[in-house]
Amino acid sequence: MYFNKKYRRTGHLFQGVYRSVTVGSEAQLLHLSRYIHRNPDPTGSNPVGLAEYRYSSLQNYLGKIKQTWIKNEEITVLFSPSDIRNSYQSFVFESADLSDMSSMLIDYDD
Repeated sequence: MYFNKKYRRTGHLFQGVYRSVTVGSEAQLLHLSRYIHRNPDPTGSNPVGLAEYRYSSLQNYLGKIKQTWIKNEEITVLFSPSDIRNSYQSFVFESADLSDMSSMLIDYDD
């Protein structure tokens, strides 16, 4: 209420900010996972920083730590644990080709 009065707003503080979408394909799930893990640095220019970012579950996905409440098997099973070129880490840090991603975006309208 304080924030709304101070800035002459109405409604919930986060009204209209968040959106949701049904994940309809494996490609979309993987893209969302990469997007979430790269969100602190969308360019991916600092892989070490992303891998050490304490407010991310990326360390769980990379196998550096194990927290039982993070269920990452549905994604990590799609990558090789021994071949670095086909690993989840490589997938997250590589430059993504987003040319055909329009149908996977939340703002996409049919």
